Amino acid sequence: MDSATSRGRGRRLAIVLVALASAAMLLLGACGGGDKKTDDTKAASPASTAKSGGSGGEEVKVKLTEYKFDTPMTSFASGKAYKIEATNAGVMEHNLHVFKKGERDESKAVAKIPTADLGAGKSASTTMTLPAAGDYEFVCTVPGHEQLGMKLDIKAT
Repeated sequence: MDSATSRGRGRRLAIVLVALASAAMLLLGACGGGDKKTDDTKAASPASTAKSGGSGGEEVKVKLTEYKFDTPMTSFASGKAYKIEATNAGVMEHNLHVFKKGERDESKAVAKIPTADLGAGKSASTTMTLPAAGDYEFVCTVPGHEQLGMKLDIKAT
C-alpha cells in the first residue's frame, strides 16, 4: 500500500472517530438530569426557598435548562399555595406544567406558567397549590423535551 492511500484511510478514520465522539457527546448531554428522584429531606421550608410572602405564597425558584429542571424543593405541603418563579437558563424555549404523576391532559394541569413557551433568558411565574397528597411532576410540554428527560418528580405531603 502506498503512503497516499494510507494517509487517505487515516483521514477517513479520523473523521469517523470525530463524528462518533460528537454523536456520543450529544447523546450524553440529552440524557443528563431531569428525571431526578424526589428527596423528602427537601421538604417545604423557608430555608430551602429564595423567599416567602406575597399573595402567591412561598416562592420556589425553578431553573429550566436543556432537558431538566433544577429547584431546591421537590416536596410540598398539599393545599398550600406556592409561587413558582420559572427562569429559562437554557438556549431553547421551554415551559413548565405541573401534572398529577402520569397525567398529560393540559386541561387537568395543576399549574403552568402563563406563557406558551418561555424564551431563553426569560422568566415567568405562576401559583401552584397541589390539591392532595401524592406524586406530581414538573413537565416541559415542548414537543420532544419530556422524552429527552425534561420532567421532575415532586411530592405533596
